[in-house]
Amino acid sequence: MATYLLIATILTTLPATGYTLSCIECSSKDNKICNGSSVTCPSGNYSCLLTRVMTTVGEMTPTRIYIRQCAPMKLCSKTGSISMPHSTFRTSLTCCDEDDCTPPEPILPKLSSKKNGKKCPACFEPNAMTCKKETIMDCTGSETICITQFTNTTGAVLGTTVSRGCATKQLCKPEHQVWTFDKMVVNVDNVCENSSNRLHENVLILFLSLSLFLKLLS
Repeated sequence: MATYLLIATILTTLPATGYTLSCIECSSKDNKICNGSSVTCPSGNYSCLLTRVMTTVGEMTPTRIYIRQCAPMKLCSKTGSISMPHSTFRTSLTCCDEDDCTPPEPILPKLSSKKNGKKCPACFEPNAMTCKKETIMDCTGSETICITQFTNTTGAVLGTTVSRGCATKQLCKPEHQVWTFDKMVVNVDNVCENSSNRLHENVLILFLSLSLFLKLLS
């Protein structure tokens, strides 16, 4: 009997092989956490991700989005903001690691109006890959990085966008991202810069473009 108990104990402590996580996949535009169907994540270091986004463009009503999906663990616990001409973007991401779990509520970062001494070129050009006109904007708060974003959208919405502005450093990683959202496939490539070097890294600000597209679709 002791032998059987020992074997059972050893088996329960062995790592699982061939296991893939399942997560809820959905999105909502009504500022509420959505609930959708369960999908199987790719094998590897994946978690169930909950992304909260708030985008303000000019005088338009802010866009508030929740997205749930499988995502690499390196995206977990990111939070940050970006400012562009007449627009601001804030995002926060949380994760959990059980099948179809609901991650904790993401807390958006607070915006600051205090200038930090950094200045960045700024523009937003839809249907373009270069900025025709640029201004120089004063960065504020923790937005200490200059960023340039190139977005290419296919599927239900076609288009390219280039945008430049101030960003928090944390949003400059990982390098390349491809997102599927509301029958759209969004490819994003970004360059982040600071005063000492250039970082060819991607950022999660693709949701700024997604927010604009959602306004066109709604």
